Amino acid sequence: KRNSNEDFFFFVSIFLLCPDWSSVPPGCVSVFSSRFRPVLSPKTWTAAQRYCREQFADFAIIKDETDGREVKALLNQGKFWMGLKYTWRWSQGGQEQGLLKWARGEPGNGVCATVSPQGWGSKACRSRHQVLCYSGDA
Repeated sequence: KRNSNEDFFFFVSIFLLCPDWSSVPPGCVSVFSSRFRPVLSPKTWTAAQRYCREQFADFAIIKDETDGREVKALLNQGKFWMGLKYTWRWSQGGQEQGLLKWARGEPGNGVCATVSPQGWGSKACRSRHQVLCYSGDA
């Protein structure tokens, strides 16, 4: 059970990430000037892709070290779906990913990719995780 200090820290953290609740889609966290948008409500990979395409530009793709650093700064815990699927091609255009940031012991048997502070992982596409979308602007 969380104590009042943890509740206060959680509230302050969310407040700093969501200064304008009126423009943030339900279940999302607004992050200043970031092209990447964490969605906190868990979804399957397919539902997550649909949501990202309807609410933003698409699923997040991490194409270089700059993107990787920006994403890592946003994620403090949990696993987030990103736009990578077996045969490890990005959902946007199907291009092969060149940057490999698998966590230790990954990729596993899953065919859809997650990103977390520990690195990338492969999970069953029907499992439910938070989502990392791409807004297309910064």
